[in-house]
Amino acid sequence: MKKGISLYKLPCYLTAVFTLFLKEMNDVLCTRVFYATVGCFVVVENLLLWVLPETNVFDRGYVSLDALFHYGPYVFMVLIPALTMHSFALEKKTASLDVLLSLPIGHWHIVLGKYMVSCCVVCVMLTLTLPSVLTIFRLADPIGNLDVGILLGSYVGLGCLASLFAAVGILCSACTEHLTIAFSGSALSCFLVYEGFDAWSRLQSWSSHALPVLQLSAQEHYFACCRGALELYHVSYFALSTLFLLFCTKSVLRWSQS
Repeated sequence: MKKGISLYKLPCYLTAVFTLFLKEMNDVLCTRVFYATVGCFVVVENLLLWVLPETNVFDRGYVSLDALFHYGPYVFMVLIPALTMHSFALEKKTASLDVLLSLPIGHWHIVLGKYMVSCCVVCVMLTLTLPSVLTIFRLADPIGNLDVGILLGSYVGLGCLASLFAAVGILCSACTEHLTIAFSGSALSCFLVYEGFDAWSRLQSWSSHALPVLQLSAQEHYFACCRGALELYHVSYFALSTLFLLFCTKSVLRWSQS
């Protein structure tokens, strides 16, 4: 008889991260924030694709998920901060963060555990768009006439962008104990990460340095993925940016403990 995999057989750091992930995921599932966030995303996604004028499939005259991938980042700018604002701010407010930091686990374990929860919720939201993909697949003429490369690149790009927003939200939550400040600061930071460098590169005084500045823009790398250019360079941008933000969150936790 085969036995299941025990957490005790995993390396210590993986056990700590996975245990904290399960605890945080259980807490999220017991709150209304998870269901409200996922529900709002599903409603907005269906409104964009099937109801709202100029964005719905029938008014556009061709079947595609362009509306989702165009407006999706702006939807995540609101929903992900609403999800991540509780990560550390609420624990600071209730003084439970001190108890968490006193446990024999590293700061990286805490940060990664909370970050994995946000990424898991993002995966749930993106998975719930699959019925729309199947509908688009059936509506295409001929059936199945979709560019799979662009579709896959768009999903990977939106997932990477949402994961980056989650890292931004967790960092903002670690910097304050006020939920309102955590939410507004995270939403503003996500907007700047997505739009800021692109707007900066268009300034007349920076025209000679537009290309280097544009390489820092999350929007530029996201649009490249949406065009089907799923290259290691673009994925590495999101990975390195996310790691940097998580490292900053770890540093904030260490500073708050000292």
